[in-house]
Amino acid sequence: MTTSRLDPDLGKKSDSRDQRHRKRVKVRFGPEEPEKIAFTSNLSEHGLLLKTNHVHPPGTMLQVEVDAVDYPTFTLLGRVVWVNRVPPRLQLVKSSTMGLAFKEPSQDWIDFCKHWNA
Repeated sequence: MTTSRLDPDLGKKSDSRDQRHRKRVKVRFGPEEPEKIAFTSNLSEHGLLLKTNHVHPPGTMLQVEVDAVDYPTFTLLGRVVWVNRVPPRLQLVKSSTMGLAFKEPSQDWIDFCKHWNA
């Protein structure tokens, strides 16, 4: 069963699950500058899922640097679209997650995703 979410830009439901690919990549992120470190659980041309215990509320704009191995570092601007916060006492067992949607991803990022996910 796939889940869908409401795409706030288009005003209709979109199924982002089919477009995402499971990849673990190091990411730096932050609202002012990319200072926190996390890893992706999955990614696509238009967003990614971060495993981190440093979550931000939905709607927050974050600067994101994706450090893909053997590729240049990608700098993107993403908006937090949802958060799954884990209680502090369980954070040693399971990380919280945060879904980001990119605002105008670069053509280099789109080409990278198409090539890497092929």
